[in-house]
Amino acid sequence: MSTTRRRRRASQDPKRALRAAHEHITGGRLREADALCERILERHPDHAGALHLRGIIAHRSAQSERAARLIAHAIEVDPRPMAPYLDLAGIAMARGDPGTAIAALRRALERDPANVAAHCNLGIALRLGGQPAQSAAAFQAAIELAPSNADLYLKLGSVRQESGDLEGALAAYRRAAELAPDVPDIHFNIGTVHGQRGEEEAAIAAYARTIELEPDHARAHRNKGTLHLAMDDPEAALPSSRRAAELMPGDVQAHADCGRALLKLGRAGEAIEAFTRAVRLAPAAPGTHIHLGYAHLFNRDPRAALESIETGLERAPGHTLGLALKSMALVEAGLRERAAPLLDFTRLVRARKFEPPPGFDSLAAFNAALNAHVRAHPTLRYSSTNRSVVAGQGTGELLAEPTGPFAHFEQMIRTAVNEYMAEVCRGTEHPSLSRPPRRWHPTTWATVMDAQGHQLSHFHPPGWLSGVYYSKLPPVVSAGDDAHAGWIEFGPPYSRIPLTATFDVTAVQPEEGLMLLFPSYVCHRTVPFESTEQRISIAFDIVPDP
Repeated sequence: MSTTRRRRRASQDPKRALRAAHEHITGGRLREADALCERILERHPDHAGALHLRGIIAHRSAQSERAARLIAHAIEVDPRPMAPYLDLAGIAMARGDPGTAIAALRRALERDPANVAAHCNLGIALRLGGQPAQSAAAFQAAIELAPSNADLYLKLGSVRQESGDLEGALAAYRRAAELAPDVPDIHFNIGTVHGQRGEEEAAIAAYARTIELEPDHARAHRNKGTLHLAMDDPEAALPSSRRAAELMPGDVQAHADCGRALLKLGRAGEAIEAFTRAVRLAPAAPGTHIHLGYAHLFNRDPRAALESIETGLERAPGHTLGLALKSMALVEAGLRERAAPLLDFTRLVRARKFEPPPGFDSLAAFNAALNAHVRAHPTLRYSSTNRSVVAGQGTGELLAEPTGPFAHFEQMIRTAVNEYMAEVCRGTEHPSLSRPPRRWHPTTWATVMDAQGHQLSHFHPPGWLSGVYYSKLPPVVSAGDDAHAGWIEFGPPYSRIPLTATFDVTAVQPEEGLMLLFPSYVCHRTVPFESTEQRISIAFDIVPDP
């Protein structure tokens, strides 16, 4: 039989024509497949199979709107088959229309409640549609039908992580790792959850396992480097960040992390090169210019530092790191008059005392409750990560449940901040304070110092306003002598930058029950003290909300 006769018979027999059309699609011959479907529809205008197949052809030809119409028509003609619902949902998702996808998949599940793919795709559609709880439920339903499918646990973990359920996300990822221990992205996701939970060592271990399975996993190298930096381990950070920059030459963070590690290692010239690459990649990003300025200042070139820092501040006038570095660069460059508005501690530093909150007979009783909560806090540990504490312990977030007496403390913060905004920010031309955030939240931690305890000079990015409250002070702090033991000093330059200029310093004597507020960019330190009693202070940052 000739080829022409076979084609004619195929076009006259819809089943045979559809099989031939499928063969054409498999071979990438979309025009031939579409022609066969068209011939079927000329004879049978409501042939569901031809409508469905022609919709698939239209989708593969980048005609998604036409594809959706054709498949929807096929479903109207014959609502029984599952495949059209799944394909319609896939097309809707590709078009950014999760609502249509959700409706199609729910109709599919009415016909086949045990279809794992439909449950899984419904979970994906609900996730993109902004319904995380329903999405998790859909993935859970799929898992009940296929409990050994690691990918379903991976998807469930992702939606839980996005919705803030870190404990649930970690449990799902761990189950995925049990089922598929050699899948790199599972371990990568485990690392991201540990990172969000502040469990740096566990996160680094998960990223290391990811890299062991996939040596060129760029994001694992980058995240591992960033965490080593957060743990103040630049020697471990640099190889990871460099490898990330090699694998992702267009990634700004990887180059910036190389610069940060090199600065911590005292290699300012190489850091300048790394930050320069970051600036070239993201010339509109304020942070890249400001970090380049940081490297120039570290390299004892305050004029070059100012040029880069001010370029960044043009784009973000209230940038905390930028203002801290600018104030130091101006003094180092001999431009003290220009630095004066940024270092006017008489105006910028405000003190506030409080009455005891409800339920406490005295401020001393309230302070005792704060101190007990701090000492019993599960996050209290020595050398708290990324804090300039010497001979002391630090906590994690104190406004996380259970807050205990810190619920009252949060209200004290809010009262003091609102007063600061009214008294200091109103009518000022200060680059940061003239732009107070409309929405913000406090983050709070405590520092418990032993004998010779102190904090090196530091500042508080990414805060806008910062503060400290004194809940317990040893008697030596109240002595009032010239040694200023245990006092706080405002104005000394950041301890990590080798500067030669003399900086004006304002010392403030702490008192139990006293709260001090100041812009987050202001450098400050604690003077060491000798005592058998501990010194407890509670610090906070006001962080602008997006």
